[in-house]
Amino acid sequence: MTLRQLAVALGTAGAAVSGCGTTADCPVESPDVVSVPTCSLAAGEPVTVQFPICTRCNQTAPTCRVDLSQVGSGYVQLDPLAQACDPGNSCPLPSCGIGGADRQTVACTFTAPAAGDYQLVVYDAGTGADITVPFDTRGTVTACGST
Repeated sequence: MTLRQLAVALGTAGAAVSGCGTTADCPVESPDVVSVPTCSLAAGEPVTVQFPICTRCNQTAPTCRVDLSQVGSGYVQLDPLAQACDPGNSCPLPSCGIGGADRQTVACTFTAPAAGDYQLVVYDAGTGADITVPFDTRGTVTACGST
């Protein structure tokens, strides 16, 4: 279990014990990731990378946590998260094809690092592994990705 998986699991367990009073008190879970784009972004600019995720019946309000702590090593970590106020996730498999009811888009906004080549690292709960795709900051766009 990675450190990220452990943190999400501990957050979920802690909230389940204490109960959920409001959605702000709900634990978070990692949704399934459908795909991650390859981008050529503008260096040093605020940028948004968006990609489709697949939420389960107990997951709502997807957000993105960005970790730039490893940018010096060439990595930008994007963690899609969703609130999971209902601890039961034994519902039918989600409908995540194009136009599927459980397919949503998450937007991750951050300041692009200096000009160079990097890797986007995104945890996919569906496979239990990271998805790694290349991106660079030699472009001129400040947004990339699709739904």
